[in-house]
Amino acid sequence: MKKIYFDSNIYAEIVRRDIKYNQIKDILSRRKLRLIISSLNVFEIASCWKSGDLSNIEQGIKRFKLIKGLFPCRFLNTIPKILLMELDNLINDVSFSPFCENQEKADFEREIDKFSNGIYDDKAKKFIENRWAEKSNDIQSKISELTKNKGQFKYTNEFKGFLVKNRYLQKLIAEGIVAERVRDISNKDRRKIAEKILSKSRRFPMIVSVIKANLFLDYRVLKFGNLSHDTLDDLKHLINASYADMFVTGDNKLFDYSKELHPNLETLFQDDFLEVR
Repeated sequence: MKKIYFDSNIYAEIVRRDIKYNQIKDILSRRKLRLIISSLNVFEIASCWKSGDLSNIEQGIKRFKLIKGLFPCRFLNTIPKILLMELDNLINDVSFSPFCENQEKADFEREIDKFSNGIYDDKAKKFIENRWAEKSNDIQSKISELTKNKGQFKYTNEFKGFLVKNRYLQKLIAEGIVAERVRDISNKDRRKIAEKILSKSRRFPMIVSVIKANLFLDYRVLKFGNLSHDTLDDLKHLINASYADMFVTGDNKLFDYSKELHPNLETLFQDDFLEVR
């Protein structure tokens, strides 16, 4: 069964159109698809509680009720955890699944159940506040990093050419990912592992997606001189979609980003997927 990942705006659109969860389940069944949900989906929908506005909270509850109605789903582990799993597979040949099982799966389902019942406890509040702080830090660090290192890039007008011309930077980013997660490995071995990641990209889809996303951020800032919070989260959705066969979004920009970063991923705009009969 193929796997499908929704941008968070799809859950909002389904609720807005008053499409019932059993109608979405019927679409998934007819297309032989299993839905994937990430912690980023949960964060973005749970952010409806952040303002304290009752109408926003009601929208959040409706979206979580929709997700609960779409169970059983596959729940993705976090991006850092999957990156470590991929490296462990590469270095130590340890098999893994990027999806939560057992207790982690139960924890995911329990949090969604709580939100669907309007429960916004201290744990949920801390989760939301921490993620918002991370977003701000990510943006600031990325822009300052580019400002400092922009002279190393070979710029082209199209991202595909930019990716090819900066192949050596792909390797450097891969080495950085290895260094960050495998502390006791030599520089020589990091280079070898980076080369293997890039030569066997299909085997390590999330690492390769992170490499591409980093360069895409660089490309966007070089081209337009700025970077928004939305762009960063858009790319995180595409990183999460690394283990999906199909991606659905209602955002024109994210649709285009997906075509740039994941040319082999089947990407649909919301109207092409929500063919409720």
